[in-house]
Amino acid sequence: MDCKRLERYLSRYLEGELEREQKDKVEEHLACCPSCAGKLKKLEAITAILRRLKPVQPRGDLAALLSEKVQREIGYW
Repeated sequence: MDCKRLERYLSRYLEGELEREQKDKVEEHLACCPSCAGKLKKLEAITAILRRLKPVQPRGDLAALLSEKVQREIGYW
């Protein structure tokens, strides 16, 4: 597996969503590629930060506001 291809699998790898064969290939590449291993570390850090964030409740009128904006932007509806 090359670096470019591995990048497509990193998020799924981190979430434990890969099939065994794909997971093995990712781990094999990570073991011998410091650059990709570093990208995984950064992704792990970002994911940990995002998981600590509290969910945000959207405003009750958000759908209406978005609809109005779309109507203004495209000129019909």
